[in-house]
Amino acid sequence: MMILILGFLCGLLQNANSEEKTILIIGNIKLGQKTEFITPTKVEAALNLAAGLSEKYVLIPTILRDSVAVLLSKDGIKPQINILADTLKADKIVFILVSRIQNMLRVELNLVDAKNTSDRNLGEGFASIHYMLSDSVVLVDPALLQAVQRAFAVAVKDSNLYANCEDSFKVFPAPTLIVGGLEYKNNPSYFPKWDLFDRPIVSSYDAIESIFEQAKESPKFVVYDIPTRDTIYALFNLYIIENHKPPSYLEIEALDNFLVRRYISGTFTQQKNSADIELVLYEIINAKLKPIKSEKATIQKDDLMEFRRVLKEMTKKLLE
Repeated sequence: MMILILGFLCGLLQNANSEEKTILIIGNIKLGQKTEFITPTKVEAALNLAAGLSEKYVLIPTILRDSVAVLLSKDGIKPQINILADTLKADKIVFILVSRIQNMLRVELNLVDAKNTSDRNLGEGFASIHYMLSDSVVLVDPALLQAVQRAFAVAVKDSNLYANCEDSFKVFPAPTLIVGGLEYKNNPSYFPKWDLFDRPIVSSYDAIESIFEQAKESPKFVVYDIPTRDTIYALFNLYIIENHKPPSYLEIEALDNFLVRRYISGTFTQQKNSADIELVLYEIINAKLKPIKSEKATIQKDDLMEFRRVLKEMTKKLLE
């Protein structure tokens, strides 16, 4: 066993040193609530791939780390992670926490210098879960890799760490974003009445879905889907969210507590023979909304398909 370990380690070190790669070792992997489809093995595989894709880092396999721990124990040495890092010539120790809320994964990655453990860099990354293996089984692997990549890029302070990867692995750190409602400003004196304003609950939900469908295509943001957004609200006892009204302080406070950093809201205002739409991208800071950018447009007819089309065009421009 010792010969195999030494042989593997020599190969690893030779490869790392010849290409000046930083050697990583996993200190601990913690899984939060709702992560029953995730295992430490999956997390390690994601980190290993993320390290390899960077072409700057290499990960010591956990099976090698644990084998050395057994040998040290037999020699009467307590195999603490700093001792294991020193024995295996690791440069950085990685601690990972994975958590999930419905269709969103969050990875918190703490990168600790093996020689100076007070030197720590924290990174967090998010990714949306898009795939199901069945009606009851979630396919988390693609989202887990993206979240690990984002967290790792933040921790090593290199937002372009994966800029040269092929498209499926080209991931950048990105803030989370949630789509809020549109405040409907109806004027009952205008005739004929528009169906879009007459049925605000239905049309406003359709509106935020249209905004979400376009927003999720942006590589600059990690966008919560509407069911996950409403799950966050429910955790704060906000069960009736009216998408045709402006957001309340309690809604924004709930999102702030879940580290949501961007928010889209706006207005839908009826005019005599048209309707004005304004979308605003906000930053959430201390449970308050700070405007970043806005887009305006006008629709000339009471038509749901036209409403959807214009909202998607506006969202695309808003997030460029």
